[in-house]
Amino acid sequence: MSGANRAAGLLVAIAVALACAGCTRRDAPTGTPYARVAAPVALVVVDGLDARDVAGDMPELTRAWRESAWCPGAHGRAAMPARTNVNHATLATGVYPEMHGITGNVFWARTADPPRKLGAAADFLTETVFTVAAAHDPPLRTALAVGKPKLELMFAATAAGHAVPDDVWSPKDAPSSGRDAATGYATDAATLAGARRLLENGPAFVLVNLADVDRVSHAAGPHSGEAQATRRATDRELAAFVHDVLARPGWREGTIVVTADHGFDATTHPAIDVGAMLRDAGLADAFVVVPDGGVAHVYTRETPRAAATTLKAARQRALAQEGIAEALYRAFNREDDWYDHMIDHVHPDWHVVNVRTGDLLLVTAPGYTFAASDGEDAHLRGNHGAPAETDVPVVALGGVASGDHCDDIHAADVGRTVLGCLGLPDVARLDGGPIPPQSQGRVLRGLCKTAIATAVPTP
Repeated sequence: MSGANRAAGLLVAIAVALACAGCTRRDAPTGTPYARVAAPVALVVVDGLDARDVAGDMPELTRAWRESAWCPGAHGRAAMPARTNVNHATLATGVYPEMHGITGNVFWARTADPPRKLGAAADFLTETVFTVAAAHDPPLRTALAVGKPKLELMFAATAAGHAVPDDVWSPKDAPSSGRDAATGYATDAATLAGARRLLENGPAFVLVNLADVDRVSHAAGPHSGEAQATRRATDRELAAFVHDVLARPGWREGTIVVTADHGFDATTHPAIDVGAMLRDAGLADAFVVVPDGGVAHVYTRETPRAAATTLKAARQRALAQEGIAEALYRAFNREDDWYDHMIDHVHPDWHVVNVRTGDLLLVTAPGYTFAASDGEDAHLRGNHGAPAETDVPVVALGGVASGDHCDDIHAADVGRTVLGCLGLPDVARLDGGPIPPQSQGRVLRGLCKTAIATAVPTP
């Protein structure tokens, strides 16, 4: 790293340290006892880092990936749809979207209201790792440092009982030099400086989201010179963070897991406007269309049973459209081969069927994206959401052992294993219903070392 880059990074770190005096902290009585954890865990999510782009642009992470004692070179699979909110929810719960309920970045609630964003804390149908940690007796201290403002809202307190992390750093805590003016996202340098600050409070678990790779890949394209330079810069910042954290006395047995929430695809064709497509086919009045990057949710205004014929017509029109690779039903359609074209029948490993999922789920071919022709997303040079963007790295550093079953690692597996590393139980449904085993991730052996001792009062 050049002297100029080191100096710039130092200035950001100093500014963050000064600003972080205002970092959010959960109110707790003085002397609240927290469980003392000998093996803390940090989960670092490099937003939008495709596994295919690591080796060429990120030498430090590549080396760590290849030399990890746990599953060297392991590839993970992001949850479908491969969107930010879906996968942060999956990583924070250890269950699939069909269970936690975050089935996209946006959805339609099947009411008179228009489609809305999906991913606030109140949208979860299950607990998160932060809620389970707070309910533990004694509680485990947790922290959150995010480059995207919306992720602070994802883990906010709710009337349903969701607990917030004990300490939170978000873009509002960054200096102006540490925020992107167009998006409001914090830079990776600022976010990692904020995360370092939170670690001084000794959390058992910290979740970190780094937004630069995603931000630049959307704007300039994932294979652009700007995106390559961003990945190299993130690599340097992340390597310095990992070295600093693992050198701390409290992290001698700790584990840092580096992964991503999705990969990326370059948008090389005009965006597909599904609403316009159905309007031209005379079907617009029957449906509500919610484009979401590499997928689009098409909701019928009637029940799927009553709308079987119009759903079939919409599916046939979609498959005739260049750039649409798949069109799958949420439920069976008696007018169209019954179960043959259902999501769960064609892709049983997606685990995305929920009342919030569209009655017809459309999936793009590579190079295409779904967006309204007059929307901002229609002009993005990179996007994600389809199966081709689910290939992500999974790198475990620190107190790890050799792993087994290193193939087909899912985001839900990582999330559930983090809970186990911390000695916490699985998340529960908020309505008290059961979570079947097939809706949970599996526990990944060797990912970390767990040792929770007797609680001691927090200074």
